[in-house]
Amino acid sequence: MLLRKHRLECGFSQEALAEAAGISTSAVGAYERGVHGAPHRSTVRLLADALALTGVVRAQFEVSARRKPRSSDDTAPLTRGRPPLPVTSFIGRERELQQIRELLARHRVVTLTGSGGIGKTRLALRAASQLAATYRDVWFIDFSTIADEAHVASHVASTLGIPPPSSDAAFESLATQL
Repeated sequence: MLLRKHRLECGFSQEALAEAAGISTSAVGAYERGVHGAPHRSTVRLLADALALTGVVRAQFEVSARRKPRSSDDTAPLTRGRPPLPVTSFIGRERELQQIRELLARHRVVTLTGSGGIGKTRLALRAASQLAATYRDVWFIDFSTIADEAHVASHVASTLGIPPPSSDAAFESLATQL
């Protein structure tokens, strides 16, 4: 809501703010709707810069976007990076889910590919949710908010809670940390 308030005060449409910040329009909309409640710090800075926020107003904006810390007595798996809960039921595709489980038993990383709109994300989220009960390190990293490939490595690091990679050779630095 705060993002929307500042955007409207600046006279930006979602598209104009997205362009000024170098992020996707869908990301701006998702942040305003609360779909992505805790954007990456670099995304918050990009938005604050695009909105020309300064001083106390900028500080309040940045604080409002921070991830809430996990309590020390929480024994449940991490919520940051956990697959989001589905909003509708999942029917079918048991064969594909079984294939994903078999592939993950042999490989550390599995990538689902295919045409847009066929349900890759939905299938991956279902598989991740099922596997999270068995494996401690099942992570969901949402790239829909990333418009510039230069932010991918820092977004991955932030989601995983590891130090951000150096600007030089970001992907190699991230791979070393992983």
